[in-house]
Amino acid sequence: MRPPATLRRRFLLAFAALGLVMSGLLVGAVLVVTDDYESLLAAAILRGQADDYALQMANGLPAVLPRTQRLSGYRGRVPAWLASLPPGMHEDLQYEGQHVGVFDTTAGRLYFVIDLGDIERLEQHLDTWLAAFVALGVATSAALGWWLAGGALRPLRRLATSVEHLQVRPARTALAEGMPDDELRRLASAIDDYQARLATADEREQAFFADASHELRTPIAVVRGVTDVLLDDVPATARGAQRLERLDRGVRELSDLVEALLAVARRPPLQMGEMDLTTLARDAIKETSTSDSLTLATDAAVRIRAAAELPVLLRMILRRLTGVRGRIVATPGQLAIALAGADADHDPATMLSPLTFRLAQRIDATVHADAASIVVRLASRSS
Repeated sequence: MRPPATLRRRFLLAFAALGLVMSGLLVGAVLVVTDDYESLLAAAILRGQADDYALQMANGLPAVLPRTQRLSGYRGRVPAWLASLPPGMHEDLQYEGQHVGVFDTTAGRLYFVIDLGDIERLEQHLDTWLAAFVALGVATSAALGWWLAGGALRPLRRLATSVEHLQVRPARTALAEGMPDDELRRLASAIDDYQARLATADEREQAFFADASHELRTPIAVVRGVTDVLLDDVPATARGAQRLERLDRGVRELSDLVEALLAVARRPPLQMGEMDLTTLARDAIKETSTSDSLTLATDAAVRIRAAAELPVLLRMILRRLTGVRGRIVATPGQLAIALAGADADHDPATMLSPLTFRLAQRIDATVHADAASIVVRLASRSS
């Protein structure tokens, strides 16, 4: 699984936003300073011109107001668009970059006009560079955020990979080892503690199943032994014999159900062994069928390697087929039961219990059932 790219993108966006804010603040400060500098420069130049002209007039020196392309001064005959201006500094009256200063001096009211359009053009050029600076700042911040997020999330990626590869069976882990001493290590330690609790609970559960296995098998074995002895004796009546046979079948079915439940619930690996599938089918028929409705297609031996619980699975299936005619064919890798006597009330697809399918899954086998057949496929290879 890939690292949490969404979280990394969030880092990227956060750093990009930070870069945009910081670059914007810097650019805004530069623009304010340049604009103020232009106004201060114009005010200083025009104020100096007014003071110089007033000083010359006060000392009786010849004084001429400037009239150049950049700087012009007026006294007395003032253009109409200037005459209405109050004392002070004024900007951009006729065009951008024009600054006008109106001053009351000892020589009277003076008007000075200066053209700083070239500075305005320089500011426009500066705006272009500042826009490029903002874009570069955002891109650099985003790249830095992506790089830093990759390094910061690398331990989280390792932790996620380790958690993904945890086994289904609870086991103690040491995910906190090698993690940085921060919140991520705390998270890994929490997972380790949780896995340890699961492993402890699983060990207690397996110990319970081991005890239950011993405690349940003992009384069942005693009852089976007693029924075997009673069946060996000649019953007093035919009805008594039927009752003993029914008791024997019930005890054997109960024994298989206990074995199936314990096999499904226990964690230890299955015990594998060599066995003859044909012999298993024949013994299952003999133990579960009360009539000749189920028959073997052949007596040829089919050697397989399978779990020790396979006979229990076969008996559980055949018990559900009481009264249904069928023919059993054993081949390497599977056991097929072709049914001839099934009907709507005896559909094997609904007759088989969920425990049967769970036991098949536990011993690496599959059971496919429909109205025409039941097929038990074994995962192990025939030998």
